[in-house]
Amino acid sequence: MDQIIGHNWRPLTVNSYSSRPRLPVTLVSTPSATRNASRSYFRVVPHTMNRIDISTGVEFDKFRVAFEKAAPPFDPGPVLEIAARAGSRDEVLAAAAINAPNGLMVYATIDALPLLSVAGHTT
Repeated sequence: MDQIIGHNWRPLTVNSYSSRPRLPVTLVSTPSATRNASRSYFRVVPHTMNRIDISTGVEFDKFRVAFEKAAPPFDPGPVLEIAARAGSRDEVLAAAAINAPNGLMVYATIDALPLLSVAGHTT
């Protein structure tokens, strides 16, 4: 293990399973917890992702419309109602099946192209 000077000028330990230091973090969940805040550590684990490009033979915009029809946006209303009355997991699964008959839902959509274009990406 190596010592690295880190947060608040205290040495941090680099563990053999990670080449990055574990940084100190104060965990606070509620205002009353500030009196009893505990120290914890997190670590960064390098992870490689693979991008899978699948040729559909369909123009991107047409494919996206078809995909979004098959995978509708998540509707939080029914799930919030189930949670508010302390419903069951089975009720949530039933609500999800109604919302997403193909088993797919879109939870969020972002337009990352403006950010990624800075790195030279065009698609």
